[in-house]
Amino acid sequence: IDQGGIYELEIPIPSLVEQEKIVQLLNDSLQKINNETVYEQKLLSLKRGMMEDLLTGTVRVNCLITN
Repeated sequence: IDQGGIYELEIPIPSLVEQEKIVQLLNDSLQKINNETVYEQKLLSLKRGMMEDLLTGTVRVNCLITN
Protein backbone atom coordinates (compact mmCIF):
# COMPACT_ATOMS: atom_id res chain seq x y z
CA ILE A 1 0.00 0.00 0.00
CA ASP A 2 1.35 3.36 -1.03
CA GLN A 3 1.35 5.62 2.01
CA GLY A 4 2.82 8.58 0.21
CA GLY A 5 -0.64 9.84 -0.72
CA ILE A 6 -1.64 10.13 2.92
CA TYR A 7 0.93 12.82 3.53
CA GLU A 8 -0.47 14.84 0.66
CA LEU A 9 -4.03 14.89 2.01
CA GLU A 10 -5.32 18.25 3.09
CA ILE A 11 -7.18 18.05 6.34
CA PRO A 12 -9.37 21.06 7.10
CA ILE A 13 -8.86 22.56 10.53
CA PRO A 14 -11.81 24.36 12.12
CA SER A 15 -11.39 28.04 12.84
CA LEU A 16 -10.37 29.05 16.35
CA VAL A 17 -13.94 30.14 17.10
CA GLU A 18 -15.27 26.74 16.01
CA GLN A 19 -12.61 24.95 18.06
CA GLU A 20 -13.63 26.96 21.12
CA LYS A 21 -17.29 26.08 20.54
CA ILE A 22 -16.37 22.40 20.26
CA VAL A 23 -14.37 22.58 23.49
CA GLN A 24 -17.28 24.30 25.24
CA LEU A 25 -19.74 21.66 24.03
CA LEU A 26 -17.43 18.88 25.22
CA ASN A 27 -16.97 20.57 28.60
CA ASP A 28 -20.73 21.04 28.98
CA SER A 29 -21.31 17.39 28.09
CA LEU A 30 -18.68 16.25 30.58
CA GLN A 31 -20.29 18.39 33.30
CA LYS A 32 -23.70 16.86 32.56
CA ILE A 33 -22.21 13.37 32.74
CA ASN A 34 -20.58 14.19 36.07
CA ASN A 35 -23.85 15.63 37.43
CA GLU A 36 -25.78 12.53 36.36
CA THR A 37 -23.15 10.27 37.93
CA VAL A 38 -23.47 12.11 41.24
CA TYR A 39 -27.27 11.87 41.02
CA GLU A 40 -27.05 8.15 40.25
CA GLN A 41 -24.84 7.59 43.32
CA LYS A 42 -27.34 9.46 45.50
CA LEU A 43 -30.20 7.32 44.19
CA LEU A 44 -28.23 4.11 44.75
CA SER A 45 -27.44 5.21 48.30
CA LEU A 46 -31.12 5.97 48.92
CA LYS A 47 -32.08 2.57 47.52
CA ARG A 48 -29.57 0.81 49.78
CA GLY A 49 -30.97 2.63 52.79
CA MET A 50 -34.55 1.82 51.90
CA MET A 51 -33.71 -1.83 51.26
CA GLU A 52 -31.96 -2.01 54.63
CA ASP A 53 -35.02 -0.50 56.35
CA LEU A 54 -37.30 -3.01 54.65
CA LEU A 55 -35.09 -6.03 55.32
CA THR A 56 -34.52 -5.18 58.99
CA GLY A 57 -38.21 -4.51 59.57
CA THR A 58 -37.69 -0.86 60.43
CA VAL A 59 -40.33 -0.06 57.83
CA ARG A 60 -43.34 -2.35 57.63
CA VAL A 61 -45.02 -3.12 54.31
CA ASN A 62 -47.96 -5.19 55.57
CA CYS A 63 -50.35 -2.40 54.60
CA LEU A 64 -49.37 -2.97 50.96
CA ILE A 65 -50.39 -6.65 51.04
CA THR A 66 -54.04 -7.23 50.18
CA ASN A 67 -55.83 -10.55 50.24
